[in-house]
Amino acid sequence: MTNQNKNPFEIVASVLNVPVEYITNDSGYGISGGWDSMNHLSIFTEFETEYNISIPDENIEKHTNMEQIANFLRDEMNINW
Repeated sequence: MTNQNKNPFEIVASVLNVPVEYITNDSGYGISGGWDSMNHLSIFTEFETEYNISIPDENIEKHTNMEQIANFLRDEMNINW
C-alpha cells in the first residue's frame, strides 16, 4: 500500500497541537508534554483514519515512541509517506 498522506510525525504534532519540529524519534507517550493516555489513543485513531487501516490494540500499547511507531507503520502496516 502506497500512501502519500501526512507522515506520522505530522499526525502526532496535529493531535498534540504542537509544531511538527517538536516531534522527534524520541518523542512518546509519557515522555513528551501533553502525550498522555488519551492523546496516545487519539494519535492511533488518527493513523487509522489517515491511512485507512485497523491497528490491533496490542500494537497501540506496545509502540510508545515515534521511532517504534514509524517503524511499525512502515514495516508491519506497509504504510509509506
